[in-house]
Amino acid sequence: GEAPAIDTGNLINSIQVEPTRTGAIVYSTAEYAPHLEFGTTNMGARPFFAPAVEQESPRFERDLAQLEREIS
Repeated sequence: GEAPAIDTGNLINSIQVEPTRTGAIVYSTAEYAPHLEFGTTNMGARPFFAPAVEQESPRFERDLAQLEREIS
């Protein structure tokens, strides 16, 4: 299905990023995020997280590689 609409901004504002030594941990604090991402028995999936990760991964990896070169 298509990504959820932005009505209140709660879902997008719930996205958190915790940098790690070699990457980052990205997650949502919205209780309903897994239901949207994976669907339920009563609702089809409306993925928003995996498509965003897929779209941004090349840029993140490029930026991380640049940072590693600068540190070295």
